[in-house]
Amino acid sequence: MYCVESLALAEDPQTAAAPSQANSVATAFEAHKTRQQGLVLCRLLIDLMLEIQKHRGCTLAVLSGDHFFEMPLLSIQRDITEHFQRFESERREFLSLTEAQQILQEWVCIRRLWRKDSVAQNFLLHSNLLAELLKLLWLVAQRSGQLGVSERQDELTTLCLRDWPEMIETAAQTRGLATHVAVSGEIEPEILSRVRYLAEQLNLLDTRLNDRIQQLDKEALRAIQVRVESTEYTSHLANFQNSLSLEILNERSAHNKAVDPDHIYTLGSQVVSASHQCLLTGLRLIERALSPELAQWVFR
Repeated sequence: MYCVESLALAEDPQTAAAPSQANSVATAFEAHKTRQQGLVLCRLLIDLMLEIQKHRGCTLAVLSGDHFFEMPLLSIQRDITEHFQRFESERREFLSLTEAQQILQEWVCIRRLWRKDSVAQNFLLHSNLLAELLKLLWLVAQRSGQLGVSERQDELTTLCLRDWPEMIETAAQTRGLATHVAVSGEIEPEILSRVRYLAEQLNLLDTRLNDRIQQLDKEALRAIQVRVESTEYTSHLANFQNSLSLEILNERSAHNKAVDPDHIYTLGSQVVSASHQCLLTGLRLIERALSPELAQWVFR
């Protein structure tokens, strides 16, 4: 009789489910903590990307002959150093020493030698480093479990950690080369061709972003749309594209040295800043999101 009663007790659904449920919740909570840690590193990589983009823009202008852009360089370089220090303390859970050293070594080389580079070399070296940062950003998103939590989370993660960063980098590349053209007043066919290509990419990426945003759930869709409107992202992008078309890519104005480099740089920076603010809004939504298992336990 004792054995039968013990067997019946062991097979009782409520009794058997309790340890299993506890283990499931514990596992879900650990996964949630890992995702939160990953998002901290993702934010840091995005901040690092923005500062290196500024460095590229300023050094391109200096190499083109406008030494006004020397002024912010010291501050930018100091900020990049601080970001790399924080990166080293945060990356160990998700990135290997080899992966971290590669981007650090590239940055050290750029910082020490950029004055000896041509404009094309400087642009290429910065852009290669930034391409590696974008790869690491997406790698951290994958390794920290940002994907696979839910369809909603996947859409937001792709928007914020792949699509928006690519838009920001394309706008920043365009800003840097367009500022160089404005400073130098010279039309180098290869660089002008690159600016034209980047201007086309801005249109394509903007379309892709809008399509992605429309796939979000109602809460995320509303939050992103409100941020897009409040940052004036659409008008900033249109202003930058119009300036590129009229002042940089228009053959009649191709040799017009009256183009204001600071104006071009500012318009590009407004697109970068607005895109960044939209990205941050999406990240806050991701940070608040819980896996279905954890949400069921928290809100039961």
